[in-house]
Amino acid sequence: MLALLAAMEEAHAWVFGEGRKVDPATGGALTPLPEQFAGIEIRLLARLLDLDRPEAEAHDRIDPGLLLTLQMLQGVLWVSRAGAGTTRFCLALKEFLPAAEDDPSVGPMLKLMQARITARALDAADQLVAGDDPTGEAWALLEPLAPFIEALVHLSGSEPIAQRWNPADLVSLLVQRDNALEHQGHALLRVSGLTLIAALVLPPSRHPPEAIPIEQRNDLAGSLQNRGLAKANSGDLAGAVADYNAAIALRQRVRASLGEAWPIPMQNDLAAALQSRGNAKWGSGDLAGAIADYDAAITLPQAIRTALGEAWPVPMHNDLATVLHNHGNAKADSGDLAGAIADYNAALALMQAIRIALGEAWSVPLQNDFATVLQNRGNAKARGGDLAGAIADQDAAITLMRTIRSALGEAWPLPWQNNLAASLQKRGTAKRGSGDLAGAIADSDAAIALRQAIRTALAEGWPAPLQNDLAGSLNNRGLAKWDGGDLTGAIADYDAAIELRQAIRAALREAWPLPWQNDLANVLQNRGNARAGSGDLAGAIADGDAAIALMQATRSALGEAWPVRMQNDLANSLQNRGAAKMSGGDLAGAIADYDAAITLRQATRAALGEAWPIPWQHDLAAVLQNRGLAKWVSRDLTSAIADYDAAIALMLAIGTALAEAWPIPWQNDLAGFLNSRGLAKADSSDLAGAITDYDVAIGLMEGVRLRVGQVAWSSNPSWDNMLSTTRGNRAMALKRRE
Repeated sequence: MLALLAAMEEAHAWVFGEGRKVDPATGGALTPLPEQFAGIEIRLLARLLDLDRPEAEAHDRIDPGLLLTLQMLQGVLWVSRAGAGTTRFCLALKEFLPAAEDDPSVGPMLKLMQARITARALDAADQLVAGDDPTGEAWALLEPLAPFIEALVHLSGSEPIAQRWNPADLVSLLVQRDNALEHQGHALLRVSGLTLIAALVLPPSRHPPEAIPIEQRNDLAGSLQNRGLAKANSGDLAGAVADYNAAIALRQRVRASLGEAWPIPMQNDLAAALQSRGNAKWGSGDLAGAIADYDAAITLPQAIRTALGEAWPVPMHNDLATVLHNHGNAKADSGDLAGAIADYNAALALMQAIRIALGEAWSVPLQNDFATVLQNRGNAKARGGDLAGAIADQDAAITLMRTIRSALGEAWPLPWQNNLAASLQKRGTAKRGSGDLAGAIADSDAAIALRQAIRTALAEGWPAPLQNDLAGSLNNRGLAKWDGGDLTGAIADYDAAIELRQAIRAALREAWPLPWQNDLANVLQNRGNARAGSGDLAGAIADGDAAIALMQATRSALGEAWPVRMQNDLANSLQNRGAAKMSGGDLAGAIADYDAAITLRQATRAALGEAWPIPWQHDLAAVLQNRGLAKWVSRDLTSAIADYDAAIALMLAIGTALAEAWPIPWQNDLAGFLNSRGLAKADSSDLAGAITDYDVAIGLMEGVRLRVGQVAWSSNPSWDNMLSTTRGNRAMALKRRE
């Protein structure tokens, strides 16, 4: 047993010493092993020494003789317990390994033991290659030994073992395992295997980089790129960008080495790496960096398209469509919704051409890609105020995804399940915007059910991005409940979302992505609104303070790269905190928050110009209305009417721009603004002007009631209350005029 532990410790030292391979992304050792030898798990120790009893009960698998030996050697061994109670053993005496290596009796035993361990690992690999592992025992043996095999082969000095060892065979098994983990959504579990795949591609660091064949360098870049994707999907965006940087640098060096002979598949690989880095930058809030990477990635496949002409293969059509899709995502987040929709349209046109070309052979992954672009185009349309168009796109995406679900059955991948949940959530948001609260809640319920099922399936392997997605669905359902007057239900959903996002924050610490910080701020803000509505003004202001602090920290961290979407979010938080302060009688504090929100929104308006999204125009109108209300309460009637005038002018311009697509809730909002201005005019003794505003408001609301029908009208109690209030205000103004 001592020889086995010493043999493994010597192999670990070789990985970090003579056999060290440099990780191009981190500069550290390219291995999944920790730098401190963690020891050997007791069950593996028993199997390697033929002292396990596989036929026994789980609690009695270890031979008593081994347990007695371990007890006798307590002073020589170091014992650790980690990972669900796993017990590991290693040598406690630093002097033992050097002495064992030099000892004429024990030294040869180390080499024999290293050959024995390697033989066991290779036997397990042969079983896996033959598909003969019904119980999973072969993989359970191979997985912990795989990072040591190269070292053990070298140190054993055994020619028969060296002849059996083929790194490509282990890489093939690791790739199969990685594919399974990816299909199951286990992003974090993939990182160690992908690190080992990259290590097996490289010779030890004593070989200069230029001595590595070009194909090998390209393979290493691919392994690093895949590891970056796994890191990104587990929430480690900074680690992902580092891996992509290294992969891109390798691919650029290959490009420089080959010159004109640079093959088209490698050109496409570089485009894919640039796109992946763009995705990670987009996820971390660096929209300018993301768009620059996407621009570079689009240029490469466009050049390939030109070079190949009619021979341009279908997979490369889809690659170009994918990068156009991602380019659109970044544009949407930067506020350029028209540019985003143009990119989505171009991506869909390419994908539609693929669909026609392939006919019945149009594959399920390509169908899922098509549905995802529809989903994001729908989201951009919703943000631009085209709610009918948004719902139509989400309907099409959901129909396609459900068709895929039926076709694949149990083989439906978890990431695609999450994608369907995303479309349901986004359709729910559009339905909420159009006043269909029951439909919005139903879609949110379906999205939450899917994401809770994913949570159950992945258990401890549930990655942070999927946790954040579930929090997003809970937040959206809370918004719909809040709109419908169910404040208790809304707060419960917000509480659950906040708990998830706080847990992500605690788990990721310094690696917590800035956009996710903004996500937590948004749900805190929403809970604050619901608390204010239920009378808990202190709680509302506390949530507003926390949200604003997070958003200000994000603003400081991003500097000039602070996206306009986040600027608008901060304006929302300031506006909502101002509303809570006003409800508590702090009019000066409320007006100060409204001033800050208006300044931000006016700056966004100036920055975006013609690309200023219509929903953000509505947001500016809303905060002007709120400030007008605070000024009215403080009896500054002239300033109040000026704010109402500005808000109503914006709302009327939105109505004109959207025409038939003007959302019903926004029409009702305009009626509320007119009612508020009517009150201020009445208090200024302009009774004729007040009555005119009340009449227009009542006409708008009556028109809404007719269009939506009594059922939908009744599901929005705030609308009926506003109509009754406005009629009452009109009656009082008429009485005063008499």
